[in-house]
Amino acid sequence: MQDDKVVVGHVGDSRLYLIWNGAVRKLTSDHSPVGEREDRGELTETEAMTHPRRTKYFEMSVSPA
Repeated sequence: MQDDKVVVGHVGDSRLYLIWNGAVRKLTSDHSPVGEREDRGELTETEAMTHPRRTKYFEMSVSPA
């Protein structure tokens, strides 16, 4: 934190929450199919956190340059 600003680097299923004045707000989203469904409103946060595929991530293919 510097000058009242925070920079966050985020990858995967680690979430960042802001807790301020008794309120909790999720600041990041999961980079997974289940996380995207939550972002679209198809699942609640509780449903996403208990979904059987919650730990599955998008497969990324990287080709050599």
